[in-house]
Amino acid sequence: MTKMTTEEAFVKVLQTHGIENAFGIIGSAFMPISDLFPKAGITFWDVAHESNGGLIADGYTRATGKMSMVIAQNGPGITGLVTPIKTAYWNHTPLLLVTPQAANKTMGQGGFQEVEQMNLFKDMVCYQEEVRDPSRMAEVLNRVIEKAIRGSAPAQINVPRDYWTQVIDIELPPI
Repeated sequence: MTKMTTEEAFVKVLQTHGIENAFGIIGSAFMPISDLFPKAGITFWDVAHESNGGLIADGYTRATGKMSMVIAQNGPGITGLVTPIKTAYWNHTPLLLVTPQAANKTMGQGGFQEVEQMNLFKDMVCYQEEVRDPSRMAEVLNRVIEKAIRGSAPAQINVPRDYWTQVIDIELPPI
């Protein structure tokens, strides 16, 4: 077992799978992890609108054959990814869709920018899973990426915003 933060575990899984490009808009829910991208060799492409990020991720992955990640701020930012994710689904493009969520303790209470993100994407991803325990961050992310690759379609990981910056004991999943 190794001690690291949840965002360090997340980035290590991205690196293991060769995900080097992320597209979208980073809001406060995802800020802690974005600081690790440069040292990890992951380029974040900041776009003017979430839809642009999703469409670029789809095009990049289809043109290069390299899986990429798309991200937006929880709530209204995520809704901007509906058309691009459905397009990627129709194109059979394996994408990692990262949806930051309201804090775990406030989910389902109509909190700030809370949207039913899992329901929103359920018919346009081949797999989706929500992280329910910070110590399982790497395990869940690994499974979501593998399902996207096997399903040749977008797959979604939904992460409560209060699960970042937590120190966890973890054994990284074998790839």
